[in-house]
Amino acid sequence: MNRTAGKLGVSWARGGVCAWVICFVSGVGAFGQSDRYNIKVGDVMLDFSLYAEYGYNDNVTAVPDHAIHSEFPGVVGPLDDTYISYGAKMGFEWNLTDDHSLGFKVGAAWLDYQDLDYLDSANNSLTITPESRVEALLLFGPVEVELYDEFSYTLDPSNAVLVNQDRTAIAYQVDKYARWTNLAGLEAMTVLNPFEWTVAVSNYNIYNSDTEFDFTRREEWTVNTLLYYPLGRGKGAGVAASWTDNNYIRDILVDSTGFYVGLLMDWELSPVTSFAAKVGRLNREYDVSKTMGGDVVDTEGWMYSAEILHLLGKNLNHKLSYTRTIGYGRATNEQVSDKVAWDFLFQGIKGVDIKGSLQWITSEDSGPKPFAEDYDLFYATLGFGIGLTDRLDLSVDFHHANKNSDNRDRSFEQNGASIRLDYDL
Repeated sequence: MNRTAGKLGVSWARGGVCAWVICFVSGVGAFGQSDRYNIKVGDVMLDFSLYAEYGYNDNVTAVPDHAIHSEFPGVVGPLDDTYISYGAKMGFEWNLTDDHSLGFKVGAAWLDYQDLDYLDSANNSLTITPESRVEALLLFGPVEVELYDEFSYTLDPSNAVLVNQDRTAIAYQVDKYARWTNLAGLEAMTVLNPFEWTVAVSNYNIYNSDTEFDFTRREEWTVNTLLYYPLGRGKGAGVAASWTDNNYIRDILVDSTGFYVGLLMDWELSPVTSFAAKVGRLNREYDVSKTMGGDVVDTEGWMYSAEILHLLGKNLNHKLSYTRTIGYGRATNEQVSDKVAWDFLFQGIKGVDIKGSLQWITSEDSGPKPFAEDYDLFYATLGFGIGLTDRLDLSVDFHHANKNSDNRDRSFEQNGASIRLDYDL
């Protein structure tokens, strides 16, 4: 069964959030993943790993050049600092029977700034990585069922907007914005020869450690379905549909319901080139009684994406992608974003990996100013990975971000570098 096709259709309709900023703007890199298991006890496989990282960030709180800091009277503009981060990952996989298995993995990290001591607290320093997950895979005859719960606690100072109860903006210097997210769901897949059919139900929750951001706390229910038709080796097409119900905990941002229907395809053009694309129509209605003047009361628009993956020679793997999404605004009803990205991985030197990415995002919010924000964002990364031993890896990473917003208080430039050791026990 083509599990990738099922995931592709189910994940498409959520709307889209720029996830890169969660890990990199905060100065914490994504936790390293390992497919090696340390211990095997009967049908249970266990995995443990540790890491330590030292880095530098020249704009820790992602602020513009004119920002004023209440903690440092007379200091204007970005604050830079070095930091030490350390963490651990653990997981297990348990094959209950030939048809059923249970898995769990969680990563936690602690970030300690060297000079900006006011940022060092449990609220600002502890993270639970987005890869943390509990899942159960069950097989009932021709039906494969997955139960899962994904959770994280991440930091994102660049994504913080404060809005008052009467929907007026609050002038407030945001240093950190920490959030919990939880996605729980059930997904069932079966083969209706020659089709593969997926049905899924999920519940997504987001809420913040600081009560001042409670207006962003929301719960979203989603029901998805995908009918996928394999067209031979490396080819396939499908139709996907979803319904969502989004509710904010406080009556500041606006509740909504939405429906999406679309098509998708994937095609292996050659042994070294593959292509995938999605296109669909989104309709979303908002609670008109709560919508602030000038904001949209319904959304109707196209979402689409395309990506091409190419192996250049035997050592260089790279991908070019374009995505258009219609998501929820941070302080308005609707945010429309276009993203172009290029990612590469070079493995031509024994024991050394070189990877990097370039991303350009342009985004527009609905509604009146100063809530609505239109911006362009450029983001670049470059990293080197070196296998020192069979279980010890060294990595060096650099990143650059430049955001140009029509809201001058939300424009910023940021650069950072880090060196990290990962040890698989």
